[in-house]
Amino acid sequence: MDVIDTIFDYPEFNGHKKVLFVHDQKSGLKAIIAIKSLVYNPVLKRETSLGGVLCDTFGGTDDSLAEQDPVRIALRRSDAMDYKRALAHIPFGGAKAIVLAERLTPKLLRAFANVLHELDGEYIAAEDRNTGIADMVDLRKQGVRWVSGYAHALGGSGDPSPMTARGNYQVGRLCLERFFGSDDPAGRKFVLQGAGKVGLPLAQTYHDTRGEITFSEVNPRRVAEVLELYPSWTHVKDPDAIYDQEGDMFIPCAGGGTLNKETIPRLRCPIVCGPANNQFATLEDADLAYKLGIRVAVDYVANAGGLISVADEWEVGGYNQYRVLTKIKGIAERHAEIFKQGDKKNISPDRVARQMAEKIFEKERKNG
Repeated sequence: MDVIDTIFDYPEFNGHKKVLFVHDQKSGLKAIIAIKSLVYNPVLKRETSLGGVLCDTFGGTDDSLAEQDPVRIALRRSDAMDYKRALAHIPFGGAKAIVLAERLTPKLLRAFANVLHELDGEYIAAEDRNTGIADMVDLRKQGVRWVSGYAHALGGSGDPSPMTARGNYQVGRLCLERFFGSDDPAGRKFVLQGAGKVGLPLAQTYHDTRGEITFSEVNPRRVAEVLELYPSWTHVKDPDAIYDQEGDMFIPCAGGGTLNKETIPRLRCPIVCGPANNQFATLEDADLAYKLGIRVAVDYVANAGGLISVADEWEVGGYNQYRVLTKIKGIAERHAEIFKQGDKKNISPDRVARQMAEKIFEKERKNG
């Protein structure tokens, strides 16, 4: 009972509907599936949830997730997904799956497919860290219906990363407009923390609109690739030194909790807008940034483009890119209202967004 009580007492547990621990001895699969909520989907005519499948060993490396508790990460990320889907008006609950492996090997994939079969639609999988379109396609080949983000050629939405970057870029320009009086990125300095699947295309968009890029990246091979593509970009060799770089916008694209009481006072950018999940270590850290005059876009609002894209596969008639792009345009409009209310109430944007989402949760509970 002590272990169970401890898990229920985690601050991150926060009313999760289900937390599943999966161990398949034959394949070696060890996985955690955290389902924050189940929401009735009118097309599927059932309660369901949606979230990415993250693969990681959580070993002692310089990686952003190294030596962290995978249970807490699963809980935090499914919780963030719940806020994200609520404010994006997506008819799915929030969820997250973590597989304790570097990648989905064929054996692990088959075992994970069996898990999805058993859940029968309560959890719909999509790609995430160290998983991709090929994995989603292979899960479909195992006869799993409950998968999103598979190849365009098969009727899927494809890689959600460009859609995440697209929505984040629009919110970034909103931030520029509010702080500098112009949304034009030309001549502005952007400080990029992590050049991954979303961070790189996002930075490329700022580069294409004549912004200046300074970046850090823990993967040496990725650094070499980026500098080969963009020799004019400034590379910060020490990842920790990225917080000290002067610029106009800081773009977090690494792991969660990078904005905390130690790093926030070091920031030399007046704006923060990036695609990383759970950027603040605590809600109080969001308050600290606001008090210091740093305007931080709400990550689970600004980053909703990828979720909007994969969720659209379940609409009547299947995936429709025009419909997705139309919905993504609404992200910046939604965030403009968050900024407006925050200034009116003199509270951080994160506080405002949480209040908005809690109203939606309360309505769902009443409609029950």
